[in-house]
Amino acid sequence: FGCTRGTLRTALHRIRQALLDYLRGNLALIIEQLGNLPGVKLYRPEASFLVWMDVSALNLNDPAAYFLQQGVAFSPGADFGDPHCLRFNFGCTRGTLRTALHRIRQAIDALGPR
Repeated sequence: FGCTRGTLRTALHRIRQALLDYLRGNLALIIEQLGNLPGVKLYRPEASFLVWMDVSALNLNDPAAYFLQQGVAFSPGADFGDPHCLRFNFGCTRGTLRTALHRIRQAIDALGPR
């Protein structure tokens, strides 16, 4: 087979690096699309593929339910102690992320001026 530990370690390192680069690209796209959106405050991850979004300025009773009706599923912040936040998992394909970002922007725009 010809696969040594060193070869395997090198291959795994390359795969890991490619994954981290991809996730960094996803995070950059989120910041670009939502970073200056009125009513949304982003908390960048320190070591994961999860972004926290504070949407308290949108004055929604149940932010996760509102966005789910608009076609975007977040983990509700209430499950983690803050009902005004949403946990955004960006460990997905770029196409899926672009669709989600478009829906998020439309959902916020539908609420009217902030």
